[in-house]
Amino acid sequence: MEDIGTKLVEFEKYLKTNNLVPPDKAKYYSNWADKFLYGINYKVSAIDQNSVAIFINSMKNNQKYADWQIRQAEDAVRMYMTNFLKLNTRPRVPEKAADKIMGRLSWEEAILKFKDCQRARHYSCSTEKTYLGWIGRFRKFSGKESADAVLDEDVRNFLTYLAVKQHVAASTQNQAFNAILLFYRHVLAREMGGMKDNLRAKRPLKLPVVLSVAEVAGIISNLEGTPALMVKLMYGCGLRLNECMRLRMDSMDFVRGLVHVRAAKGDKDRMVPMPVSLKEELKEHV
Repeated sequence: MEDIGTKLVEFEKYLKTNNLVPPDKAKYYSNWADKFLYGINYKVSAIDQNSVAIFINSMKNNQKYADWQIRQAEDAVRMYMTNFLKLNTRPRVPEKAADKIMGRLSWEEAILKFKDCQRARHYSCSTEKTYLGWIGRFRKFSGKESADAVLDEDVRNFLTYLAVKQHVAASTQNQAFNAILLFYRHVLAREMGGMKDNLRAKRPLKLPVVLSVAEVAGIISNLEGTPALMVKLMYGCGLRLNECMRLRMDSMDFVRGLVHVRAAKGDKDRMVPMPVSLKEELKEHV
């Protein structure tokens, strides 16, 4: 068996040299690759899509891992396989004879490329799922047999259909457009021309709905236990629901009175002040 320790050190250096991940996170990616290799007895010949799926599913079934850790581990393993070892483990997509002759891009292959495109840009898991959902709906609407057969007019008709027939909000229509624009640029390798500037829906200006202190207190008074603590923490620290659910014991810095929020929107970390009124309750909870 080759010196796997040396390989992992080289992998960590490779990530830093090529700016594939933030330098301070490279060691974590190397550790995930090590955990994956341990599961297959460090046999490079055993690396394939099936072994990766088994590794990721085992993490999903283990409650000690948060969603962002699972996503980070999957990215680490795929970078180790495809970028570092240069292994081609992608399953072969069956092609129709006509597509093979004409050199067409099948929808299956296009969607695989779209996934890789988003993961290379470190899009969040929720964004990836949402964008894939929009491309699936666009595919069904267009009725085209191959991905590269879609036209700008198909995009215009789809967005019009969403607004007129489905009555979606402007933000939802723009989200669909952003997904298709990314698909156009990085999968189909072409631009929409002038359409990209005039297809965006104009979002109406609305005053935000803000609960009063008394209304918030009324909501909290009807909660108890962990849900009540979560609501207090979200309200006191300005956390999103997913950010609150991902908090761990080491996220609480009781000495400095801070809460460490990891892998928030945009995969960014931040520190927020811990409400003094919750400090004792949080200590008791952890």
